[in-house]
Amino acid sequence: MLEYITGVLSPLTAHVYRPHHVENVVSLFGEHNIRLVYLPPNCTGELQPLDLSGNADFKSVLKAQFVEWYADKVASSLTAGQDPSQLKVNLRLSTLKPVHAKWVMTAWESLYEKPDAILNGWKKAGIASALDVTDEAINIIVD
Repeated sequence: MLEYITGVLSPLTAHVYRPHHVENVVSLFGEHNIRLVYLPPNCTGELQPLDLSGNADFKSVLKAQFVEWYADKVASSLTAGQDPSQLKVNLRLSTLKPVHAKWVMTAWESLYEKPDAILNGWKKAGIASALDVTDEAINIIVD
C-alpha cells in the first residue's frame, strides 16, 4: 500500500479497514497532500465514488469480454464436432489468468474513454462539493 500512496492524487476515500489507519500509512498520505475521507461502516454503496458510478461500467465490459471468450470456446468445440452434451470449457485459473488481464485492460480503457463515469461518482457521493473540488480540478486528475 505504501508504494501505491506515492502515486495517488488527493482526495482518497478509505474504508474503516484497519490498515488504512496505521500511523505510518496515514503520515505518508499527509506528506503527499492526500486528504483521507473515511467511509462509515456499511455505507460503501452510498459513499464510495466508484460504487456509485464507474464499477458497473467496468464490470459490464469485463462480463462482455468473458461471454465473448466463452462463446468462442463453445463455438470452436462445436465446429470441431464435439458432442454438445460432453462440452467442457477449461475455466482453470491457469487458463483464465492471462486472458483476464487483457479483459481488465480493455475494461479500464473503456472507463478512460468516459471520464464522466468516474467524475459522476465523486459528485453523487457529495465528496467533490464537500472538498470544494471543481470540475476543472477533477478533469486534471483524470487526465
